[in-house]
Amino acid sequence: MIETRDLWVRFGPVAAVRELTLRAESGGWTALIGPNGAGKTSALRALAGLVSYDGEVLLEGRDV
Repeated sequence: MIETRDLWVRFGPVAAVRELTLRAESGGWTALIGPNGAGKTSALRALAGLVSYDGEVLLEGRDV
């Protein structure tokens, strides 16, 4: 399971992701949908540790 709590991704003064809270269970399907520029890729980059973020990202209940 991967979970985010109050995830924010900022690029300078611009917040690409604001207050994202999600929970994706193991063995299931999860989709991020939204218009261009909504922050989908930025959120995935934060989950992968490729960009800095504020908030929490948990993998199997442990902080990554």
